Amino acid sequence: TMYRHTNEFYRVWLPMFNSEKPKEAQAYLMVSCQIVGPGEKEPAHAEGEPGIGDIDFSVGVTAVEEMSAAEKRVKMLREKNIYTVGKPGVLNRTYQLSVSLYTAEGLPPESSAFVAVRCCGVVLKTPVAAPSDAPSFQSTILFPVFGPFLNDNISVKVWNYFFGRRNQLIAQVCDEYGLKSDFNLTSLMKVGQIIGTRWYNLYSVREDHREIDGDRTKDGKEYVGRILMRVSLMSTDNPIMGVVRSNIGREPKSAARQLFVDVMLLRNPIDLAEKIWIVASIGSSNAKKSVCPDRSGASFVWKSEKQQIETIDALLPLQAEYCPDIYLYLYHEVPGLFSNNEKCVGYSRIKAKECVSENPQSRWVTFKAIAPGKDSPGDLLCNVQVVIKGEGASRNPVDPEEMDYRLIIQVKQAFYIAPNIKDEEDINTYFTISVGKTGNYESQKIKGRYPVW
Repeated sequence: TMYRHTNEFYRVWLPMFNSEKPKEAQAYLMVSCQIVGPGEKEPAHAEGEPGIGDIDFSVGVTAVEEMSAAEKRVKMLREKNIYTVGKPGVLNRTYQLSVSLYTAEGLPPESSAFVAVRCCGVVLKTPVAAPSDAPSFQSTILFPVFGPFLNDNISVKVWNYFFGRRNQLIAQVCDEYGLKSDFNLTSLMKVGQIIGTRWYNLYSVREDHREIDGDRTKDGKEYVGRILMRVSLMSTDNPIMGVVRSNIGREPKSAARQLFVDVMLLRNPIDLAEKIWIVASIGSSNAKKSVCPDRSGASFVWKSEKQQIETIDALLPLQAEYCPDIYLYLYHEVPGLFSNNEKCVGYSRIKAKECVSENPQSRWVTFKAIAPGKDSPGDLLCNVQVVIKGEGASRNPVDPEEMDYRLIIQVKQAFYIAPNIKDEEDINTYFTISVGKTGNYESQKIKGRYPVW
């Protein structure tokens, strides 16, 4: 931008920040910077000539002949709809971020848990709770926050404390950040600055998969409990930082729900043994499984209702969007020298709110490989339902209706292909199209940087 407009910044103000207060400008530094290309001369200025940063824009200038060189430059830029500013007048707004942590449940047995919250480059922790799978924290963590925000994500992690050695990460409360997340300062501003008390689900890497994954902060492959929290962001002139004791949190309403999972077909299996089964779970309820009794060519088929996964009963939040995600795991039995070994090779994570429907439809679910870098072990055709228990909901597996489709894609031309290749005769451009794991179309090869099909 500097080179395109004026080739220089002459005596302009730049804000300076302190790492301990990264949101708030501590001072302003006047600098000059120039870009000089080959054959160009360095812009010249008279000794003591004022720059843009020296101009008081609140005072009008009556005549061009009375303007300094810097003021004439500003006038010229404004005529081109390019505006410059003087010393920044930063409007600092201060907020109090409060993260109240009440209790958790479903954690690993005898966990000496504590919660660490990170915001604006600062990490604060709750006291370590007594060993339990349902620890009570009763703490509110307070952060002073200065707007405008530079980094507006709030990180909340649950840890297991060990004396004299490294603590163990149990789970990260939020694994999806963004403007739709409760753990984003900008998002809090949009929703009224307060997120009421609710349960947040915890997900982590399964214990038997941690040696494979190494990094435990990856996409959660298992539900490991939930934590009762409240988040608020309030405007104030005197925000404070610290950890204080909170009142008892008011738990939201729950409802008895049922999970129906009807499995029908597993296609495109990769490196699977002859015996496979599907395991389904939601929240802390007992997982149920269904063994596939029949392999039909390259696919596995479930033909009878007796082979389906049993109904799973669970006490879950009344609002479906707060329910834990549904997990489907793919297992197979690997023949061994002395005995067969069970091995989980894939998983799929489904939002519970996507499965609340009066007219459930079958869906294709693609399993993610447990081992990193591996291809999907297969695609499962299933019907997943989450219903309120006792409201007349019945389990009605829907047989999928197979239909033929024609996919039409029009590719017309490409623009400026391979700019690093000097000779256009060396450029042969073509494209490929594939749908899932079926079919692969390769186009005609055309020479040149601007091919037209």
